[in-house]
Amino acid sequence: MKLYFSLFIFILVFSNSFASSQSKKNVNVGLYVEDIHGIDYQDAKYEIVVWVWINSKDGIYNFEEELDIPNSTEMEISSVLYDSTENGDFHSECKIRATILNKFDVQNYPFDKQKLKFCVEFSRYSADEIDITIDKKQSKLIPEYIEDWITDDYKALVVSNDYGSNFGDLRTKESISYPGIILEINLERNSWNLYYKSFITLFLSFCLASISLFYPNDHSEEKIGLIVGSLFTTVGNKYVTDDILPIQNSLNLSDKLHLLTILVITCIAAYAIFEQRLKIKDSLKTDLLVLFLFISIFLSGIIYFTYNSIY
Repeated sequence: MKLYFSLFIFILVFSNSFASSQSKKNVNVGLYVEDIHGIDYQDAKYEIVVWVWINSKDGIYNFEEELDIPNSTEMEISSVLYDSTENGDFHSECKIRATILNKFDVQNYPFDKQKLKFCVEFSRYSADEIDITIDKKQSKLIPEYIEDWITDDYKALVVSNDYGSNFGDLRTKESISYPGIILEINLERNSWNLYYKSFITLFLSFCLASISLFYPNDHSEEKIGLIVGSLFTTVGNKYVTDDILPIQNSLNLSDKLHLLTILVITCIAAYAIFEQRLKIKDSLKTDLLVLFLFISIFLSGIIYFTYNSIY
């Protein structure tokens, strides 16, 4: 008797599972990334141009009504194409231009590596209603064009997004999981070129402040003027980089290098004042020793902070 009962339970569970799997709609989704641009650190966003298509035997999928791009602030759908065959296959295709919110880690800028995330979600269906596969053969996930960056790695995954809410659905009290595809693209770039462009002003400012050490002590006005000019140049360059990078709670590489330069130039100014107050006689040997000391401090700090940002 127990054997028959166990067999009955097994058949019942298997039948329910089979019926559930049969009720799911099977869709094959493809992505062709055409362009990624407008990567904006300040506003934490980027822009993408991508082609999306859906192949199915269940019918046409309307992109504007049935699909959603999570974390998008703007979205434009164009070049919509709907097609079907005599075999009962349905094809939906469109071109999407979207602005996507994306978190960026600029702690090590310009040696930072970024990850862009793009998600296509079936907002009218739950994960129990649709079974998604990715058209890996025809999809192209590496952008044809992406400004100033190199694609390091990429992957596309089928996901089920649970937002912890049913969004007022009267059919269920549980939170709903929405099926979709998430595309992750890892980016890197020619960091050294950007590093020199961003911070060459700091090196020039330090050089100008260091030259002031060789001014005779009776030219105090010229000496202090050169040091102060170098200091303002460093502060001005800080404003330039701050326009690119967002404000963060911790110091990034740019903050560290600018603060180091300001500190060293301030020490040079303090030494110049010290010379004047004590009426120290001009000495080329002393000036060279002091110059070597400041160069050692400055270069050690530059190398230390830059090395930590790279590794």
